[in-house]
This record gives sequence, structure tokens and C-alpha cells, in this order.
Amino acid sequence: MLPEPARWKHALPSTDFAFLTGMNGEIFVKLIEELVDLKVQVKLESNLKTSPEVAKVLHDKRESDRRRMELIKSEMARVLTEVAVR
Repeated sequence: MLPEPARWKHALPSTDFAFLTGMNGEIFVKLIEELVDLKVQVKLESNLKTSPEVAKVLHDKRESDRRRMELIKSEMARVLTEVAVR
């Protein structure tokens, strides 16, 4: 199993995005980078030939990654909508 990108942990302390209401450009870019990292991991993992045990772990990780990507995308869309309305 590939580790979660540790370099974002300092910028994104949790999956609760309430702290991002005052999102600045730097955090927004980090969210985009995290999305790209997750997409690359998913692509690389899809080409792995694994044992059934590892396949189960990868399946669970893919589900977790998918939920994380959806959460990031929805938060980015919400922030962009708020900025456009201002």
C-alpha cells in the first residue's frame, strides 16, 4: 500500500474543510497537487499484479482515495463558487 502524501499533512490537518473558508491560493494549489498525486497512485496501482490479500487492501485504499478526491473536488468547487459570487 502506498502511503498518503505526507507533504500535505501540514497544510491539510484533517478532512474537515471548515478551516478553508478563507482559502488562499497556496492551499488551493496544494489541493490540486494532492488530487494529481492521488490520480497517479490510482493509475500505478491499477497496473499491479498482486496477491488476493494485497488486492483487498488496494481495493480499500482506492475507495478511500476516491472519497478523498470527491471531498477535495467538492470543496474546491464550493470555494470557487463563493469567490465568483463576491
